[in-house]
Amino acid sequence: MADPLEMNQAHEAAVAKLRRDPSYKTLFRNAFGSDEISMKRVENALASFERTLLSGNSAFDRYKYQGRKDALSAAQIRGLAAFEDPLRGNCASCHTIGRKYALFTDGEFHNTGEGVGDNEQPLDPGRYRVTGLDKDRGSFLTPSLRDVALTAPYMHDGKLKTLKDVVDFYAGKGNSNPYLDDRIARIELSGQERSDLVEFLKSLTGLMPSNAEPPEKDQSQ
Repeated sequence: MADPLEMNQAHEAAVAKLRRDPSYKTLFRNAFGSDEISMKRVENALASFERTLLSGNSAFDRYKYQGRKDALSAAQIRGLAAFEDPLRGNCASCHTIGRKYALFTDGEFHNTGEGVGDNEQPLDPGRYRVTGLDKDRGSFLTPSLRDVALTAPYMHDGKLKTLKDVVDFYAGKGNSNPYLDDRIARIELSGQERSDLVEFLKSLTGLMPSNAEPPEKDQSQ
């Protein structure tokens, strides 16, 4: 919320705006038992909402878990094979695919070599800011890839603008730095395989809950 690359709004300013809106007092009372509006409650409300944003029934899900072999195109099937192949994409080593379901994340923190300065040091300390451990410098949580085609730009700093940029970045082994994750290695992908990987990532776009969109603005205001 306070990040200048995101909403660029101080927490205090956000809370003050909510307190000035009488409708939010009622909503907070219903959710928390009193109409107190604090940053901690805002965090809890946002987290509770985000936990409802479950995307499913994508073309990939229909192919992998429903046996619908026509759900993916030929290019997407080839892309899935490269995604899982440790000698080609090696993507599934962090963006995991399970036997019965796929979260497309291992829930771990990794330094991928993105966001490294000329001195081979991460520009953003990442997980290190929390743990203080050198091994966590420049490490960030593996994001799920569900709906990834809809969420550009990419990486923790938004530096990579397209899915092709992301695939090309990993194919080049990222940027060297002392904290680079062991799983980041140069991978051998032809131009066709890179294109197929991008097409596969598009197959992860699924159906979202009906309340995922912003509420319609009251035109009478």
